[in-house]
Amino acid sequence: MKSVENKSGAEILNSGAEFFQDLEGVIGEAEDFILIKQFLWRNDEAGRGVANSLLAAMERGVKVLIHKDRIGAFHEYGERTGQSFFHDQPQSDGVFGAHSLKTVYAQAHLLSSFYGNGVSPQEVNPLRNDVVEHPNSCVLDDSKLYDHSKVVVVDGKVAYVGGIGFADEFKGSEEEKPWRDYMLKIIDEEECRRLLRLLSGEEGLAGAAPLQFLNNSMLQKSGSSLHDYVVSFIDQARESLFIEVPFLGQPDYINQITRVVKSGVRTVIVLPAQANSHHYRNLHFLKRLVRQVDGSDNLSVRMTPDMAHGKVLIADNEMLFGSHNLHMDRAVLEETAVKVDDEALVGKMREGIIANAATGTEFDGSIGWGKIIVPSRAEYASIKLQTFMARMRREEITRCRKRCSESVKDLVGKHL
Repeated sequence: MKSVENKSGAEILNSGAEFFQDLEGVIGEAEDFILIKQFLWRNDEAGRGVANSLLAAMERGVKVLIHKDRIGAFHEYGERTGQSFFHDQPQSDGVFGAHSLKTVYAQAHLLSSFYGNGVSPQEVNPLRNDVVEHPNSCVLDDSKLYDHSKVVVVDGKVAYVGGIGFADEFKGSEEEKPWRDYMLKIIDEEECRRLLRLLSGEEGLAGAAPLQFLNNSMLQKSGSSLHDYVVSFIDQARESLFIEVPFLGQPDYINQITRVVKSGVRTVIVLPAQANSHHYRNLHFLKRLVRQVDGSDNLSVRMTPDMAHGKVLIADNEMLFGSHNLHMDRAVLEETAVKVDDEALVGKMREGIIANAATGTEFDGSIGWGKIIVPSRAEYASIKLQTFMARMRREEITRCRKRCSESVKDLVGKHL
């Protein structure tokens, strides 16, 4: 690709030790405040590393606000070693509470047995108390927020938005490659201010080209949703569409992809050959997509050997980037995303997706329905259960999210 000026001043950081070193370095220079919204935070080397960096910042007088979703504990309990950083005592909760961890814990262990994960019993994490009880911290981890966002803002000067959780699978080791994911690092006070206004509920679609921040809460105020936005984003492709996601299992997205493929748009989709969850639902909907495009040469679906966890869509020369997967029903989860209109950044990501696609094998739909249908129906049922619970708790979830928005205002009011 020809050299193009990066007009946004942002950069894409890949998952791995380099990202965590970058994040912890920025935290180490914080002087005023740190805001974190995180869905996944494990009690492992990566999770403890971020926590210790935050503790050091708090000791310097930096105010730290953390929004930690209890729904994220489902994956913390049911995958890897099963250790949660913040939700480390699920058995202390009652079964019938609206935000009960005990029920999440039970459901997660059903998931772990379904996928054959040998998770360890949950251990008490003393470091959690050090973070939560510090006088310079405010940790909101007592609610099922249904917030899948991954956002960090430091001093209103540096921000990260994307899909990387605070867990060893994103950091990697000498023995194991990290899950492939990304964060957009933003070093611009005006862009950070727009992001903070979005997170505080003060602004709708925050900003304009080259970066535009958006989330479900703001879109819903105008009668839309991030789901609708993504469908429209796919529809705008005229020449090429590149998608890299871990999960693809929602009919609206499949149908819209089918339409653009049939209209002549070159489409490349990259997914993991073995997803950590919803693997059979991926296969189910990929078979459906291949059948619907009816052998079109415009579609290539590549299944990569490593865990592709990023959530990236590129329609021609614009990119949608963040935490939004393509398998949930509309408006179940809160998400934070960035629309990027920056030729240099989009070109770099496109080249990365093409390189990732080259490591995989083509999905041709030949796997039989007999191997897919039963487990995919079980995964589908879990999505429907989450959809039902989110709708039943809609008012409670709204109150909890409002409390989070108000806490952002309290922390960073002068930056808004």
